[in-house]
Amino acid sequence: MNRSFALCALGAALSMLAACSSTGTSQTAGADGTTPAQAVASNENMTCRNVIKTGTRLGTRVCKTDAQWKQESQDSRDATNSIQNNSAQSAGPAGG
Repeated sequence: MNRSFALCALGAALSMLAACSSTGTSQTAGADGTTPAQAVASNENMTCRNVIKTGTRLGTRVCKTDAQWKQESQDSRDATNSIQNNSAQSAGPAGG
């Protein structure tokens, strides 16, 4: 009984490791529409980062050109500023 449980646990662990280590061939286009393969072909500097989504410990490796990372960072800053400015303007006096 213990031996079969250990074999099942080992099999499950190995299948999970195989699934985690597999590399996908899908390429996502960046903000400017270029795929990582196109960016490499044009000799742009590629930077890969491990992006961890909220609620999970596992990260996803994302590779983009330096210009794409800079644009993403600027877009995030703009969105944050917009939210903060809109909330400050819509806040009225308390009470009635």
